[in-house]
Amino acid sequence: MDQIRRVFHRALAVPLDNIETIWHRYDAYENSLNRATAKKILADKGPTYMAARVAAKELAIILDGLERESVLALPPPPRAGAQSGADEADME
Repeated sequence: MDQIRRVFHRALAVPLDNIETIWHRYDAYENSLNRATAKKILADKGPTYMAARVAAKELAIILDGLERESVLALPPPPRAGAQSGADEADME
């Protein structure tokens, strides 16, 4: 029970795309355990959730302009036995 609660608490502090879904599932989880304590716990975690929700919306606005489908090409890994330019300069 406490481990599940900790996982929810950590997830609710991160600005994720599905933060609202996580909040609703957490609300249902706490209410299924005890409605009286759920009200207090949800009131305590509400500001953390709202801050993450606002951050997620702001992040979505920023990321909307980016082309996310394009993949950056990484340089090929160095070949085995090949020396880097810095190593070759030290040898001279």
